[in-house]
Amino acid sequence: SSFSLAGLDMESFAAGAVISLFLFWGWDISLNLAEETRNGHQASGLGAVLAMLVLIAIFTVFHVLALVALDQAQIAAAGTNLIFAIADSLFPRPWSLLAVLVVMLSTVGALATTTLGFSRTLFAKSRHGVLHARWQQLHPRWNTPHQATLLFAALGAALLLASLAITDVAEV
Repeated sequence: SSFSLAGLDMESFAAGAVISLFLFWGWDISLNLAEETRNGHQASGLGAVLAMLVLIAIFTVFHVLALVALDQAQIAAAGTNLIFAIADSLFPRPWSLLAVLVVMLSTVGALATTTLGFSRTLFAKSRHGVLHARWQQLHPRWNTPHQATLLFAALGAALLLASLAITDVAEV
């Protein structure tokens, strides 16, 4: 019944739309890095399509795993801690705590993807003359657009500090 369209309402549709956005999160980075790959005209498109297919597979397997490992009451009780509830259901402690590592690695991957996309976009826009030339300067040792990365880090830190004034995570 979880895969049926019969019970679709606006709330379910909105939740599905948000989930579908995550399926496309990060695939565009392979397009941004096309100039740094061999056969960039084909490799970037293939990378984007493969990334979406892998993400769809991961999300589908996770959804099925949640439905198999937990009942509806456990899923509702877990709330945003569904990964930990599934891990506790499938593995004895301390092995279920590996879910913390999974979430941490996922967070690092999401931050790296976001940082890379932002800095590469600033780099490309300044290289084509749309933005100031400072954003196209590459670090002499790492050969990366370090000033754009530092700008992203500064903006992120400013938003983090601003979010500390808000007490509820849902409001952030």
